[in-house]
Amino acid sequence: MNIKNFNESGQKIILFVLQTIILIICICYIEFVYYVNINPDKYVKEKYEESSCQILDKKMSMKGHILHEYRADFLVHYSGAGVQYTRWISGNGLDRSFTTDKVSQQDLLDQFDTGNNYLCWYNPDVPSMVVLILRHNWSSTFPLFIPSVIGIIVAYYILQSIFEFLGIATIKTREKIKIKKQQKKIK
Repeated sequence: MNIKNFNESGQKIILFVLQTIILIICICYIEFVYYVNINPDKYVKEKYEESSCQILDKKMSMKGHILHEYRADFLVHYSGAGVQYTRWISGNGLDRSFTTDKVSQQDLLDQFDTGNNYLCWYNPDVPSMVVLILRHNWSSTFPLFIPSVIGIIVAYYILQSIFEFLGIATIKTREKIKIKKQQKKIK
């Protein structure tokens, strides 16, 4: 084996390892987004029970001094498992995180009027957990698009590398056999 072949082999191995790492990162990111954004809402649709929530009050919560972040919060009154509850919840109820998008949070507040009743869902195992807005829609799957495309492309190149690696031995063996046959014909 000469140095040129060794360098090419080393480069192929490094490239293969990098592709594998990128694929693992893409898979981990996709799983994270699924289990944080999509699966909880799917669980709400399947397991939570419907109730009627009365909006007693609503407010825009804000945090941060330099970079302001916002969240729409609602004081709701509802009945869950035969018990009356009054509590502050975020729009979704599951996600208490803040966002820098004030307009979207204001739009969320504007969807609900104080004093009116709206459909909501409570957890039958923990009735104090309530969801006012089911948030699963197509926009929750958008963060999966780019990592999925990258993952598919990288998986293609990994498979191509594996097939090339497995095929190299076969091709080299065939080439050696052809060379030996040609040498025998010449003699």
